[in-house]
Amino acid sequence: VRIHDYWRDARRPATATPIRRGSPKVGRNDPCSCGSGLKFKKCCEPNLH
Repeated sequence: VRIHDYWRDARRPATATPIRRGSPKVGRNDPCSCGSGLKFKKCCEPNLH
């Protein structure tokens, strides 16, 4: 029983701190931030991958 209690406590997920962004996330269908007038998915997103 003590082994079970040890592993039960070890498997509990740690509380993760959320990651904060400096700027809001750009959606794929939003206008690209480079100013081209195209959607982000057709302009600069392919360069990220």
